[in-house]
Amino acid sequence: MSRKASVVIPVVAVVAALVIAVLLTVLGGRVITGIGERAERDTVRSVGSSQELSRIVVNALRAERSFLSKAKEGLGSFEAPMMAVEDMATMEEAGEFSETNVQVAGVDEADIIKTDGQYIYQVYRGRLVIIDAVPGSDMEIVSTIDLPDDFNSQDIYVADGQLVVIGHDQTDFTVSEEPVRSDQDNTLRTISPDTDRSEQRIMPEPEILIMPEPRFGVGSVRVHVYDLSNIEEPDLIRNTAVEGRAISTRRIGATLYVISSSPMIVPFAHREEAQKWFGNSSDLPEITTPGVVDSAVSEEPFRIDYSDVQYARGEVGSNYITVAGISLADPDEPASVTSVLGSAENVFSTKDNMYVSFTQHSSFGADEMTKIYRFALDDGEIEHTGVGTVAGRLLNQFSMDEHEGNLRVVTTEGNGEQSRNHVFVLGSEMQVIGSLKGFGATESVFSARFIGDRAY
Repeated sequence: MSRKASVVIPVVAVVAALVIAVLLTVLGGRVITGIGERAERDTVRSVGSSQELSRIVVNALRAERSFLSKAKEGLGSFEAPMMAVEDMATMEEAGEFSETNVQVAGVDEADIIKTDGQYIYQVYRGRLVIIDAVPGSDMEIVSTIDLPDDFNSQDIYVADGQLVVIGHDQTDFTVSEEPVRSDQDNTLRTISPDTDRSEQRIMPEPEILIMPEPRFGVGSVRVHVYDLSNIEEPDLIRNTAVEGRAISTRRIGATLYVISSSPMIVPFAHREEAQKWFGNSSDLPEITTPGVVDSAVSEEPFRIDYSDVQYARGEVGSNYITVAGISLADPDEPASVTSVLGSAENVFSTKDNMYVSFTQHSSFGADEMTKIYRFALDDGEIEHTGVGTVAGRLLNQFSMDEHEGNLRVVTTEGNGEQSRNHVFVLGSEMQVIGSLKGFGATESVFSARFIGDRAY
């Protein structure tokens, strides 16, 4: 659609952009006090046990009675979000081909179409299609794979002779009444016994359920890894699923990282029961951890151990952020899975650190604060290393950037006449060490990019 009227950029916006570009070079060691400069400095801790998780959540409930409203903020839709779509590039010669645009070099992002210069790979209407694209005048389909009916394929990766298909399905993570621990490392709990599904329940069926609804229908993020040695008949060599809805994925070298979010279940059957948890009762309800299926371990689902669930003081929400590191080089290597008590929206990742953000609103919707969870990445191993807080909301993943070990964030706070924008620099402990606040009054950030010492 053509525009007849020219667009005039307000002078204040231009000045603000220039000021940001200049001041980011000097904000690193300077703290400007004011809004949005709180950050959690507490050591990240492991939950460790079912009783400890229940205690943490119950204490949070005592301190924050608006837990249900926060649960609704965190849950959102159980449908996986739409992923970005890149246009298929025309290839004239092998070796000259388009790749997916990525935010950070060396950190690959998913797409619905990928190419290795010879073949085009596409997921379409429940099928995986592989096309021999060279020469372009004689393209042909060399392989078609029908994916499971309940597998809603969304994205793919292609690298090192492997094809990774990512989607969503309805894996049943129903808890058995008597969980069984693995006799090898005491970290896995089997949750799909050979019993009639109609007899299985996550918790006793309540008359009045007050917090949040059971996890029925949440499903999982499903990952299929294919060996492309025989391009006409790709071989499925790995099958992994992580409970929850897809937030994002990244491929770094031979490791695929999957980030999901799933609701926490607090089994209060009646309001009368719920009230005693605010008292001194030691009879705490059991809260289950996120479920996983990993063909490198077992075809049966299991729940991650409580020792792999972490939190920081004040960061207890109604959801789990689960990050799984899946080896693409060795299909027999068990996935590394870590969960954090929190919620997720945007993901930014370098080769060494991953940042997951979530915007919280006050009870009246007036104040916006964004929590940013940091995870250290090391060849598939994942460690939650801190969480920081800044004022406002992020536009998307491009509102975050890492430079010389510091995280830089651009946010917008408020709406309309009350909106204003901020830039924050967070240090090694996820504390704010520099900021520029309140520029571009009455305006909002529509795009952000970082280049070297400057932000635009």
